[in-house]
Amino acid sequence: MLKTKRTRHSLTLITSVLFSMGYFCQSRYQVQILDSFGLEATKGDCGAIYGLAGPRVATCFPALSWQTFDVDFTAAEFRDGKKVKDAGMTVYHNGVLIHDRLDVPAASAGALIKVEGPTFISTCRVLNRFNLLLHFFKQL
Repeated sequence: MLKTKRTRHSLTLITSVLFSMGYFCQSRYQVQILDSFGLEATKGDCGAIYGLAGPRVATCFPALSWQTFDVDFTAAEFRDGKKVKDAGMTVYHNGVLIHDRLDVPAASAGALIKVEGPTFISTCRVLNRFNLLLHFFKQL
């Protein structure tokens, strides 16, 4: 598994009607991707750090439109087995800043495991088109 302190993830996709997906950093921190066009921004809707923090503003396009997510993720820091700094996330959805250096103190509600794992995508419904680009930065 690639161990980095800071990564940037760029995701471009088309969502279908009633589409639901989770984009997980380290298997624990989920950015919710959901057909939420026209809904109020909550901690369970598109762009949310699922179950922890809703986006600043709802920026979801209608279903069958291209959507983009850019996620800057900073891993939690540990010393002598104890966490000394929370993980952090900055998220842009369709070019709009929706989380700015948000401290993420715990695993998201949708996390499949509570320990560090790989970055992956979990999809619940049909995905029409999909293109994923990952860019990893060196440790600072």
